[in-house]
Parts: sequence; structure tokens; C-alpha cells
Amino acid sequence: MSNDADASGSMPQMQAKKDVDHADKYVRMSAWCTLFSALVTFGAVAISVYIAWQAVQSLRVSASMNTMTCTGQLFSEEEQWKVKCAGDPNGFTIFAVVPTNVPFNEYAATLLSLIQGAPPTNIQSAKHLFDYTWGARDFHAQGKNNFRKVYDIAESVLYHLNTCVDYSEAGVIPREELQTWLPLLNDVGPHPMLLCAIMQGHDMKYITRSFARVLQERMRADSRRKAVEAFYPDMLRDEWLDGLIDTQNSGASVP
Repeated sequence: MSNDADASGSMPQMQAKKDVDHADKYVRMSAWCTLFSALVTFGAVAISVYIAWQAVQSLRVSASMNTMTCTGQLFSEEEQWKVKCAGDPNGFTIFAVVPTNVPFNEYAATLLSLIQGAPPTNIQSAKHLFDYTWGARDFHAQGKNNFRKVYDIAESVLYHLNTCVDYSEAGVIPREELQTWLPLLNDVGPHPMLLCAIMQGHDMKYITRSFARVLQERMRADSRRKAVEAFYPDMLRDEWLDGLIDTQNSGASVP
């Protein structure tokens, strides 16, 4: 009987031991599952971070290559208009320096007189110069083609600088680099042919509002401002910017 009692007494103990073993096993399995889940989550996060880092690096490389490409384009444009200047005896007249003792109302006539086949001395405005250079009357008159060549150079310089400003506004080239291109405006200054090209670019809305603002600020601050007032006064007025395309406004026209 004692044996039966011992056996019956040990059965609950054995069952309790089994229950403890099962609980320990469950706890261990649960811990392993939790650890595995944490490792999977960590791995997924690590992979996401790596992918994001690679994307950032790719964007940096792409932006750097884009900047290099656009800078190369700007140098190519500069070389093109320099070749135009060198290929024509009238080309570099656009950089001629007018003596300081010349009255500003004679500034334009002084520079235009350097072009072979000088126009009439009564050209007093950008509109008059444009009409004389491109008007159908006497289109093939001797010397007029020289004026069209100088106008072409002035226009090349103008749109070259417009591209520089647009690239800077878009963040393609640093603003510091833009400052290395803009001094070209000081070199040419208020040359009548440049003012003529600016007038046409403005009236046809070929130049952007951002660039027009830069032109206006530079001409207003130029020591030769009175030459602009005499030849193309409209560009010094605040409303001159109205209606031009704003590159910071998705190409919308700014009223």
C-alpha cells in the first residue's frame, strides 16, 4: 500500500515538473522569436538606411556631374562669341572704352562710329538703332551688315549671361560662380548694341524676369547710367520687369 501511496504522491510532482519544463521551453522559444524578430527589423532598417544613403550619394554625384556639364556649356558659349569677335574686325568694338570726357548723350554715337559703315549720327535710341540695323529699307546697304554682326555678338553675350543667371536661380551652378560671369556686363557696359539687344529680348519676352532684374540693377548702379537714360530709359523704370517670365514661378507670367 505504501508503494501505491508513493506512486500516487509522485505523480503530481512529475506533472508539475513537466509543466515547468514546458513553460521554460515556451519562454526560451518566445525569447528566441523575439530576438529573431528584432534582428529582422534591425536588418530591414539597416537595409533601408543603406539604400537611402546610396540614393543621397547618387544624387550628389548626379548634381555634381550636372554642374560640371552646365559649366562646360557656359565656357563653350563664351568661346563661341569670342570666336565671332575675333572673326570680324568690328567684333571687339563692343568692348571699346569711351573716354570719360565724352558727354553721355554722345556715348552711343561714339561707340557706333567705330563700326565700319557708321550709321547716321541722328540715331538716339535703342528702337531707332534696331530699326536702322534690321529695317527692310536699304537692308543690303554697304556697312549695314557690319551692324548686324555686332548686334549678333551683343545678343550672344546677352543670352549667354541669361543662361548663367537661370542656372544659378535653379541651383545648377553656385551663386559664387555666377559672380565670375556677371562682370562681363561691366566690360560691355551700356553699349548701344547691347541695349538694343536687351530691348528686343525684353519686348519679345526672350529674357527671363530674374535676368532682367539683374540687368536693371547693374545698369542702375553703373557709373555710365546716364548713357542708358539717354539711349534706353525704359529699362530703368520699375514697371520694365512687368510681364516677363518668372523662372521661380513655373514659367508663369508675372503681372
